[in-house]
Amino acid sequence: MLLQCLIVDNEPLQAERLKEMILSFSMENGHEIQCDVQYSLNDTADDIQKYDICFLDILLDGQKNGIELAKILRNHHYKNEIVFVTGYREYAIDGYAVNALDYLLKPIDPQKLHLCLNRVLVKNRNSYFQINCKKGIYRYCSAGILYIESSEHNVILHTKQQQEKIPVTFHQISEMVSDTFVQIHRTILVNMEHVNKVYGTELILDNGEVLPIGRKYGSSFKKAMMNHYIG
Repeated sequence: MLLQCLIVDNEPLQAERLKEMILSFSMENGHEIQCDVQYSLNDTADDIQKYDICFLDILLDGQKNGIELAKILRNHHYKNEIVFVTGYREYAIDGYAVNALDYLLKPIDPQKLHLCLNRVLVKNRNSYFQINCKKGIYRYCSAGILYIESSEHNVILHTKQQQEKIPVTFHQISEMVSDTFVQIHRTILVNMEHVNKVYGTELILDNGEVLPIGRKYGSSFKKAMMNHYIG
C-alpha cells in the first residue's frame, strides 16, 4: 500500500532530516512511502487531497502559521491526517482544534515517529485499496464507494456521483478490498458503511438505491452485518 506524505517546514535541514527518517522507516519495514517537502505556506500543493498525512511545522517564517495552515486545510475539506512538528511544547493544545493525529517535538524521537506512521498505515489499510492492472495503477478511497458490480470481465465501482469501469475481474477485486465490502449477490459487493436498511431479500443504501440479496448470501450477509455493527 502506498502512503503519501507532505512535510511543510521552512528549515530545509529539518525538513530533509524528517524525510530521511520517514524513508528509513519505509525501507526497514517494507512499506511504500512517497514524501514531498515544501518550505513555505505559498508552496503548499494545490492537490493537497492526495496526501495521506501532512507534517506541519508550527512556526513558519517566525509565526504560528502551522496552526493556521491546518485550519485552512480543514476548511478545504482535507480529512486526512495532520501531525504537528515543532520545538515548542506550549502549542500542543492547539492541535485539538484541527483534530491533529499527533504532536512531535524536535528533535524527533524515531520511535514516536514510527508509532505515528504505523497508526496511519493501519487506518489506511481499510480506507484505501489499490488495483494494479495492465492499464495502470488505480487507487481508491473505500469510503466513497457504495458497491462494486461485476460486468463481464470488468467491474463497475458505484459512487454517489458516478460509475467507473475498471479492467479487473470480480474475483480479483474481491481479494483487494477490505472486510468492509461484503458479497450479497453473485455479482455484487456492498460497502457496509452505506447500508441503511435491510428488508428481507433487499437492502437500501444511504442514497436510496435498492440492491438484491441473493438467497445463497443471505446468511453470510447477516453475520457480516452483526460483526460490522456490533463487533
